[in-house]
Amino acid sequence: MQGGMVSIRGWYLGLWVTPQMSTGHLLFAMTFSIYIFIGLHYEEKDLAKTLGKAYVDYKKHVPMLFPKV
Repeated sequence: MQGGMVSIRGWYLGLWVTPQMSTGHLLFAMTFSIYIFIGLHYEEKDLAKTLGKAYVDYKKHVPMLFPKV
């Protein structure tokens, strides 16, 4: 899972850190970012349903996007 998180962070960083951003690139970056945040919401909801109290307690102590950065 750790490698997947690094990959997602790299994609996200690559979307926003660019020397020149066209209108199309900006639109894509914004749409993709919104998609990621919506997906995170549903993923956390599903994990809480599947794992129960253990995940809810974990979520209280660990940030959603950048755990232990």
